[in-house]
Amino acid sequence: MTNRRFQTHFSGSLAERLKRRINNTRQRSRDRGRATYLPEQPATPGRRYFPLPGADALHDWEATLAALGENYLRHHFDILGSGWKQIYYGMPCAGLEEHRYDPEIIDPSAAHLRQRLNAANAAPAGEIRRLIDVDFTPIDWHLDIKSGYRWGENIWHRDIRYRGIPGADAKVPWELARMHHLAQLALAYGLADRQRPGFRAKQEYADEFRNQVLDFIAANPPRYGINWCCTMDVAIRAANLLVAHDLFGAAGHDFEADFETLFWRSIREHGRHITANFERHGARRNNHYLANILGLLFAGAYLPADAEADSWLEFAAREFFAEAQYQFSGDGGNFEASTSYHRLGAEMMLYGAALLLAIPDGPELPDWFCARLEKMAEFSVDIASPSGRAVQIGDTDSGRFLKLFPLFNKIPLGDAKSLQENHLDHRHLVAGISALIDNPRLMDFSGAGHPERQIIAGLARGKKLSGAPGTANRTIGSETELAKFLQAWERTPSQNRQSMRFPLPETPAPGDIKTACYADFGLYILRAPELFMTIRCGGENSRHPRGHAHNDQLSVELWIGGACLIADPGSYIYTPLPRQRNAYRSVKAHFAPQIEGVEPSSLARGLFALGPPTGAECLYFGGGGFVGRHRGYGAWIWRAVRIADTALEILDRAEAPGHILVANQKILGGRPAYSPGYGILRPDGEQN
Repeated sequence: MTNRRFQTHFSGSLAERLKRRINNTRQRSRDRGRATYLPEQPATPGRRYFPLPGADALHDWEATLAALGENYLRHHFDILGSGWKQIYYGMPCAGLEEHRYDPEIIDPSAAHLRQRLNAANAAPAGEIRRLIDVDFTPIDWHLDIKSGYRWGENIWHRDIRYRGIPGADAKVPWELARMHHLAQLALAYGLADRQRPGFRAKQEYADEFRNQVLDFIAANPPRYGINWCCTMDVAIRAANLLVAHDLFGAAGHDFEADFETLFWRSIREHGRHITANFERHGARRNNHYLANILGLLFAGAYLPADAEADSWLEFAAREFFAEAQYQFSGDGGNFEASTSYHRLGAEMMLYGAALLLAIPDGPELPDWFCARLEKMAEFSVDIASPSGRAVQIGDTDSGRFLKLFPLFNKIPLGDAKSLQENHLDHRHLVAGISALIDNPRLMDFSGAGHPERQIIAGLARGKKLSGAPGTANRTIGSETELAKFLQAWERTPSQNRQSMRFPLPETPAPGDIKTACYADFGLYILRAPELFMTIRCGGENSRHPRGHAHNDQLSVELWIGGACLIADPGSYIYTPLPRQRNAYRSVKAHFAPQIEGVEPSSLARGLFALGPPTGAECLYFGGGGFVGRHRGYGAWIWRAVRIADTALEILDRAEAPGHILVANQKILGGRPAYSPGYGILRPDGEQN
């Protein structure tokens, strides 16, 4: 299946690693001696796909898009929990915990910024800057606006160090440079064109898009600086640039020829960078490689037809289906052991599928893919708590592929900086998939009028797919296992067992208890009037990546009477604060049966590695409750859940006499603060 032209990037052999190292040395030397921008060629207009949503679909989003437009015109951004900050050269930053870097004094004039680049790129970057409006204030694309750490723009991409710097987070400039906000500017332009109240003159949004794109291209020559380090972010940026540009065109705006030439040249530079830096090593790959494929798919689909673009499109389409089968299990869950990475991967599947449907004479979408896409949406519906937010399992990095319609908990009245994004809502994803697959449950969950639904329907040219609804297993095993567990629990010494009761407003009738079982992912979901519960168990596969998994086997999330009593605290942050990273990965962060001072899977292998699987397995799940166990501590440790009279009971037992269980009440009081998104902390009680 792999195209021979790209095959060398996939080998994990020692010989291939040596070959890559030699090639890197040669490329570094060439890049130092000549400009890395491609030679300019007259722009041939790229292809068009995305529609502009109708006025009715955007009615409920007008206030949000108007506020976002104001922020972006003023260069205010909320990046991974930073709060809304104006980003400029030399800005002071508050610091991240005890880590704060003093601002570097940088003259934002075009001449000075040109001097900061490597010599070979200075002249062409200067020519690009001459096209930017004189009253535009440059954005510092290389700055971590939390800690204040700044990466040099003249460092070759493979020579940049971005881990192990206390408090410094490369994800912050990467997130800004993914350019999610540009499509929102385009939507604001479309509403301004319709003369909707609250918007500026439409040309202001178009000028801002143009200036920001030129500013980025001038400040980030290909293969130089922090924003070319991670191919995933390069790929996501390419897709967002294309979609935003397309939406401006759909709203009737045409950019001048000089900008078009540079824009399409940059897209080709992005595509070539992706093909030279695939994030795959032999058979090992994860969500990064999937993003690589999507970025290449978008670049190949949009660029004018030629041998290079056509080869990208052909290759990416084949790999797209291969990754759908590899990265998503038969039950629809993602293999990263994370509900948030499920959303990110499913977004890529959704937009990749819709784009393939939009391409004239594009490939057929196989029946198995259509069924799996529907199951991805069903998974997101089932993991939604009574608040609508998704249950957090594993890492939450707030990552998105396209962010056309971000949802905010607070819509401002005249204060655009008070916007607070809800990072745990999956309705946009379900709405998009419901546009391709007729499933009333998906429609009911997301709402028929969601604009993402209209975007996808228009992108796919009204084509429909045939799915396979209601295929998630609802039960596993039999209640005999629960009876056996209760008998064993009664015989277990008191120091090796414990229980906890949560009163229920009323005992649910058997017919009111709904269950969903995602055994491949390792999640069991129970719903009843006034009750919602999830139980993490299994889903461990040594062939799959464990970099985003937590020590959360047998942990639960519990809602009673519409209130959240137990919630997974999330992830908070990755590499800038290793201690905090491990605190949120630790079993001590989760409401799971625990042995004092021991992790069921070691955290010592690295910040994105977890020790061997625990062997977690579910023996019974159904209307009567749950029984599961794992042996991460050596001997089996068990957890059962049952509805007894007017209470829900959680019962734990350890088989080994020396395994003294940490008290449930102690676990509840000792977990880290709730984090509903990357870099965000909320006080206790705000998880609802």
